[in-house]
Amino acid sequence: DGRVKVGLLPQGEFAQGHTFFVQQAHRALGAAPVHVHVTYTLSGDYGKRFRLQSAGLWRSEPRAYYEEGRFLQVVGMRDLVLELLARLELPPRVWACDGPADTEAPFFEGVPPDRLP
Repeated sequence: DGRVKVGLLPQGEFAQGHTFFVQQAHRALGAAPVHVHVTYTLSGDYGKRFRLQSAGLWRSEPRAYYEEGRFLQVVGMRDLVLELLARLELPPRVWACDGPADTEAPFFEGVPPDRLP
């Protein structure tokens, strides 16, 4: 009959890059995506392939790429980081996360005056 039907595709099943990789909207919606449009990345095509690989959606490598070889597993990462931090000798203001009280200090170099604390 020559007419075209137009409609919206459900976001959970037909995701664009930001809603899939960053917001992970498909999880919040409880949906299984059937398509992911890999939108612009600063890393170009390499970045797109890397994002798809990391999500398990790029399968051009042989199965052995993901299953064979030497892998490093870190167990107890939180405790390790806390132990290493405890060994550091840093001034108390570092742990307070305040930064220097003097707004002329090098910490604030390059910060526009209207953005200073």
